[in-house]
Amino acid sequence: MKSLNPGNFRNGQSQFLLEQKVKKFRLAERRRISEGKPGCRIEFRHLKALALSASLLAAVAFSSIAHAASAGSAFERANAAFESGNDHAAISQYEAILAHDGYSAPVLFNLGNAFYRSGQFGAAILNYERAQVLAPRDASIAANLRLAREKAGVPAPAPNEVERVARILTPNTLAWTGSLALMTICLGIGLGQFFPRFTRAKIIIGVAVMTLLAVAASFAIRWPEFYRAIVITANAPARIAPAGTAAESFALKAGEAVIITKKYGQFILARTADGRSGWVSGKEIGRVMPESPNAAS
Repeated sequence: MKSLNPGNFRNGQSQFLLEQKVKKFRLAERRRISEGKPGCRIEFRHLKALALSASLLAAVAFSSIAHAASAGSAFERANAAFESGNDHAAISQYEAILAHDGYSAPVLFNLGNAFYRSGQFGAAILNYERAQVLAPRDASIAANLRLAREKAGVPAPAPNEVERVARILTPNTLAWTGSLALMTICLGIGLGQFFPRFTRAKIIIGVAVMTLLAVAASFAIRWPEFYRAIVITANAPARIAPAGTAAESFALKAGEAVIITKKYGQFILARTADGRSGWVSGKEIGRVMPESPNAAS
């Protein structure tokens, strides 16, 4: 048997230690690579994304604030024109606000006031009715609408008790209520499927179904309102055919309410409360619930 050479043992031990140091160095290098610069780059990307999101949110917030300030200043200018007695300028500015920002009860109410003071009672009634759709329980709107109808000499509609109840909520509120009821029904069905012992799911679904049926009934009762229009010019001719050269069947009073039954080109077939029908120019009437703000007369 060969005897161990101490020199060889020391050389082997040195090589082993060297390999251990190399392994430690490589391990430290891998840690440095995984936790060092790449990690900083990831954090930097996150910071960039965060900064970009914050910038976008700030831009949106600034735009909303600027838009609100601009709308408020435009409304104040229109009010100043009205208070100074310049009805023509006030009407123009209120209509510009509606075309730019959409309908709101305060702007429609003030626009109705400007039309009322200028003697355009049909347009005043139209805008009061539009404002009343958005704010059905506003006493000032109701009072001014009543005065405008008296000045125009047109009767006020006489809804029955069912129609009064259906008009308690605005169309937007009814739409939101119906959507929430439908979501609740879906949620209740899901709870019933995943949690069979959840006995209250049937109660939740039942209440939501009743709410949805009530919303549907309200919309059905109020459906003619979506086709309701107001005559805005005095003695608007209702013709026997949709043409300017057609013979006149009868004349409509400014402020009179009609129901739109058909449309042909620029003419609308309007039906009065007493059942008469005739073709009227679209410029002679305005829908209470127009298809778009720009459709306002």
